[in-house]
Amino acid sequence: MPGMRTVHKTILNVQNIPLLLLLIFNLVIGAVYIEDYGLSWDEPSRFQVAERSLATYLGAAKEPSGKLYLAISKMGANTVNAIFKNWDSVESWHYFNFMYFQLSLIFFYMICLRFFDRWVSFATTLLYASQPLLWGHAFINPKDIPFTMYFLGGLAFGLRVIEAVTKHQVGNKPLIYPRQILSVYRDNANQEWSTINDRRKKIIRKAALLSFGVLVLSIVLTPVVGWVIKFFITQAAQGNSADLISQWITQMAENIHDIPAELYAQKGVKIYLRLVGWYGITVLLFNIILAVFVFPRTLRQLFKNEIMPLIQDGLRFLKNANVWVAGVFIGMATSVRVLGPAAWLLLLGYLTLKFRRKAFPSALAMLIVSLIALILAWPSMWISPLEALHNTATKAANFPWESTVMFSGIEYPANQLPRTYMPVLLSLQLTEPVLLLFLGGLGLALAGLKNHRHEWQATAFFAAWFFIPLIGVVIVQPTMYDNFRHFTFILPALFLFCGICLKTLFRLFRIDILRIALLFLCLLPSIYWNIGLHPYQYVYYNSLTGGVRGAFRNYELDYWATSYREAAQYINEIAPRNARVMVWGPARLGMYYCRPDIEIQRSLEHWDEDESDTPIYAIISTRHNKDQQISPDSPELFWVERDGARLVVVKQIPH
Repeated sequence: MPGMRTVHKTILNVQNIPLLLLLIFNLVIGAVYIEDYGLSWDEPSRFQVAERSLATYLGAAKEPSGKLYLAISKMGANTVNAIFKNWDSVESWHYFNFMYFQLSLIFFYMICLRFFDRWVSFATTLLYASQPLLWGHAFINPKDIPFTMYFLGGLAFGLRVIEAVTKHQVGNKPLIYPRQILSVYRDNANQEWSTINDRRKKIIRKAALLSFGVLVLSIVLTPVVGWVIKFFITQAAQGNSADLISQWITQMAENIHDIPAELYAQKGVKIYLRLVGWYGITVLLFNIILAVFVFPRTLRQLFKNEIMPLIQDGLRFLKNANVWVAGVFIGMATSVRVLGPAAWLLLLGYLTLKFRRKAFPSALAMLIVSLIALILAWPSMWISPLEALHNTATKAANFPWESTVMFSGIEYPANQLPRTYMPVLLSLQLTEPVLLLFLGGLGLALAGLKNHRHEWQATAFFAAWFFIPLIGVVIVQPTMYDNFRHFTFILPALFLFCGICLKTLFRLFRIDILRIALLFLCLLPSIYWNIGLHPYQYVYYNSLTGGVRGAFRNYELDYWATSYREAAQYINEIAPRNARVMVWGPARLGMYYCRPDIEIQRSLEHWDEDESDTPIYAIISTRHNKDQQISPDSPELFWVERDGARLVVVKQIPH
């Protein structure tokens, strides 16, 4: 495969030996300490979806479900488990997830080489790889780490298309049109329009406006349709069947008293969206046919002189291996998160800034491949593409997170966080040298725009990658939780700005030993805290908030409850046979790690009237200060602590 040959060439190149040594070091360290990383909150459910995903692609599922990336993760974890037979399924999954992170380092290094020399590229990649936040997530984050890898892969190979664009000769007409070319088509269209009588003009206008107006209205009214369905279902369930609609619903919905009205509403909206999708296709075809009859000469000229050359050049680019690899990665990224197309938009913007009209055919080719990859990687798209996209986009924008988020010592609803939420966390969860290098690189990039020392298109590329999502979050204020883990894909752009600063510093320090000393100083906080916080590196906070100790009870720490592993192991050691354990939050983690004879419950209320003498223990996270709220007077037997911050406590509950 061309993409793998490129990766092999990057790794095995003699000049890239430092990168190869870094990857080997990481994989060895990961293998040695893999057993220390506990199961995270989301992983049990993710494992179940992965099983269904693999069954789908093996043809063993009753109906398509899941995602291709999860099927790949499942197969990868099975392979790792077959090699390291002493690891359990969780450890094998964690190690394969860690391998995703190593791939992301390769792709990030490839991106860096586009803008910096090998010294700066390796230093920037090393700085990125060593961040405690990312190192911790690399093992236990089953979604954001793969997404970042696919995102970076799409950009890395998409940037390699530059050579092909430089050599490629694009057709007859420019695709960024001068005013005179636009005026030609406008004049031709106006001339054809003037030959139509007024009565036909009115009919055409009304037909076009009505068809599109109904489509827009249908989309806008989607929430209302859901509410109306829920209303009539509720009325029918309560026996208020005086109207014909409620009577019809009562006859059609046999389980109306057993199934919540919300589920019926969701099903109704799905059917409604399918109808809207088919109507949208009909409207599009209708208006295309209408335009062909109204403006035949103009469209024929436009198609011949502009569209056909674009399509032909785009098809020629499908012969380019990098286009296919980039498209596949972008399609895979989109199947993981709806923000995947941002990679294509970044490439389109950067290539357009550099090559203008020459950029469009290659971008079109990558878009075609990414759409094919998306459909293949997302089984829900096989049944109803519009419904799958709508459901995912709606869920991403308004995720039903019912809990609160601790930020700056205050519990906020996840959909009402202050606008400073993400900028502040970005400044607190990266090491201090990175923040200084970022500010220095940003200043140098802005100064370089004036004196032309830096490629302005590269600066625009870095800035769009980092600042557009950040500013979007600040303005839109979407539902957010677990800090900014959903936006880890923008962090590489921040480190590219660090690369600009390192490039300048390495010019000042031309002796290799001085460069190594400078890089070592930048890495010191990462090295110290990766060791000090192990295996909970992702809870890292820098000195701006007093470290992890200062973030305790002020910001989210172990929000994935990976420390429950140690707590359960302690209970296994001290609890008598058939002991009872209340696990706050992710009870499945307790079930996985506690002995089989131990009874696990989510609430102490289950044993309120139990007169048994069997001891009751509680595993309680310090998240949301639950350790202070649940049985506050019970003695604490054990706790997991890093830098003076407790992550979880074990209590013995009197009864």
